[in-house]
Amino acid sequence: MAETKPQIKILFLMLSTEETAIDKDLEERIEDLKRKRKTLKNELNKISQKSQLSI
Repeated sequence: MAETKPQIKILFLMLSTEETAIDKDLEERIEDLKRKRKTLKNELNKISQKSQLSI
């Protein structure tokens, strides 16, 4: 039983490290999607302005 406590602590540490890595990856993906959304909005605005000029 004495050996299981350190093993459990190691498993929790590994889990925590993995969660941190996943959180960081998700944050990076969210930031990338925000940048893409902003770019698409800008492109849409440009297209919208061009179409209004041509009317």
